[in-house]
Parts: sequence; C-alpha cells; structure tokens
Amino acid sequence: MGWFSRKERPTLGKMQETLQLREENFDTKVAKFDQELLQYKSQLSKLKPGSPAYQSVKQRALGVLKKKKMYQAQRDRTSNQAFNLDQTQFAATSVKEAKDTVTIMKATAKDIKKGLKKVDIGELEDLHDDMAELIMDSEEIQEALGRTYDVGDIDEAELDGELEALEDDMLRDDLAEETPSYLKPRETNGGIGIQNETTSTHNERQKIEEDELSQLAT
Repeated sequence: MGWFSRKERPTLGKMQETLQLREENFDTKVAKFDQELLQYKSQLSKLKPGSPAYQSVKQRALGVLKKKKMYQAQRDRTSNQAFNLDQTQFAATSVKEAKDTVTIMKATAKDIKKGLKKVDIGELEDLHDDMAELIMDSEEIQEALGRTYDVGDIDEAELDGELEALEDDMLRDDLAEETPSYLKPRETNGGIGIQNETTSTHNERQKIEEDELSQLAT
C-alpha cells in the first residue's frame, strides 16, 4: 500500500510534511540508540576484557551501533530528499510569481493604453504654451510695478544753493527766537517790573542788539 490513496493526489507540500515526519522519527530512534550505547559502555567498563560476560555485552553493543548507523544513513537520505523538494518548491514559486508578474504587467499596460487614448497630446502642448505666456505676462507686470519714476537730471550746484539758503533761514529763525539780556525782567523795590524806556536808553539797546547780531553772524 502506498503513502497516498488512489483518490488523493500527492502534492509538493504533503510530500514535504511526510519527509519531515520521517526525519524526526529517525532522529528519535538514533537518540534512543545513543542512550543504549551509553549503558553498554558503562557495563563494559565494569567487566573484565575477554571474559564471556564482556564479550556478550560487546556483541549487543555492536548490534545497537549497526542499527544506529543504518538509521543515520536513512535520516541523511531523507534530509537530502527534503532539501531537493525545497529547491523544487522555490523554483515552482518563482515560476508562479513570474507568471503573475507578467499577467499584472499586461493588465497594467492595457490600462495605460486606454488612459493615453483619452489624453490629447496637442491639448497638453497648448496648455503648456499658455502657462508659459501667463508666466511671462506675470513677470512683466511685476517688473512694471517695481519700476521707479524718472525725475530727470538734477543739478547738484542748484541743490547746494538751495541747501545754503535753507541753512541761512534756519539761522535767522534761531536768532529771532533769542531774547536780548536787556529785555529780561529784573527786581525793583516795588517788585518785578520793567524800567521806563527813554530815548537814550532805547538807542543804547538798539546798538547792543546790533553788536550781538554781528557777533552771532560771525
């Protein structure tokens, strides 16, 4: 009787599971043989070499060792088979993925072609030209807004003359705001007041004022 029934078709995955279980079974038996060999080794260490008891234990140990070697060989072959199946599965997966990739690429290319049919290249070029013109117009507007007004040529000598005249006006205003010392109020016996002016004192004040103006002008 085979591993699989006639109605059940073996698959790669099921075969991998079968080989894995078999390999685990071999490992279990090999480990059991190792335990038996340790026991025989312990018994032989207590017996006299060459004695009948020693020879009997030795023969049993050799039988166990032969079984261990046989199961180890079977385990190695099973491991190699499982490795080959893994490689086969990798190859099958790669082929399937390549096939799926081609199918997806074909479908995508078909969608792209449909989309391109709805796109007017000439319309795109016209739109690009319109955008370029709009950008140029915008730059011209910005340049015009940032342009300074031309006030013509300015005569520097004329500006210097106006500046000197302005300084003279400012100087005269400052002199006019100053109050001469003889006009300041002073205390008298009756309080603070201004002395009565006479013709002589008025002339003296006028002369003093002219002298002060001359000194300030120089």
